[in-house]
Amino acid sequence: LLKSDAGEKAAATAIAARAVGAVLVRGEPVEVEHALGLLAARAAPDWMRTAVLDGIRLFLPRRADGERIFGRLSAEPAALVELAARTDTEAGRRAAELVRLIRWPGKPGIVARTVNLTSSERTLFDQGREKFAALCAGCHQPGGQGMPGIAPSLVDSRWVSGPAEILARVVLHGRDANGLVMPGLREALDDTEIAAALTFVRNSWGHAEGAVSPETVAKVRADTAARDDPWRESELRTLLENMASPTTQ
Repeated sequence: LLKSDAGEKAAATAIAARAVGAVLVRGEPVEVEHALGLLAARAAPDWMRTAVLDGIRLFLPRRADGERIFGRLSAEPAALVELAARTDTEAGRRAAELVRLIRWPGKPGIVARTVNLTSSERTLFDQGREKFAALCAGCHQPGGQGMPGIAPSLVDSRWVSGPAEILARVVLHGRDANGLVMPGLREALDDTEIAAALTFVRNSWGHAEGAVSPETVAKVRADTAARDDPWRESELRTLLENMASPTTQ
């Protein structure tokens, strides 16, 4: 597209934006740097710079209500940060807003949360990475951003950061969020496999929630053995409220 005349600028911009968004979701550092580097390329026409900014916005995950939330990159987006300093231009102002919505290791003002996993917990995390890639990444995406209309974002998700017992319920029986149904995996995965996947998700993309044990999953499985239906959003909210405010005897 860069080398063409791009006669239909609107169509070319939309195509290029989706390509940039896909590169950011894939998350390969060299590819990301190359795509964002177009912002600083002198030969890049204005429509291409617009397309890159549109692609970055497409990459940002959404909450259930459609509002954009923080996206994460593995390294500082230098070309975007440089453009964001040019607040006297429309492109610079757009870039500054996007910088505000992106986090990366070492970003000024961001205190990274960390958790130290034991050797056995790290093994569980690595197993979970493989399980997530095989079963979950197709919908939730490798970077956890999800896909609008298909799967919600796991990044900055209150369910991911909440009690592991609730997230285990979702994986075991599935979830029905306004007609968007995730199937349960209780027949497909054993307790250790689910614990591994949850450990990976709860300690990736900026989360630092610690490991989930197979024993925790086994208890949830036993406690909910009679359930067949996916969990509704209202049920999960009630569970969360009850766990946050236990009844005092």
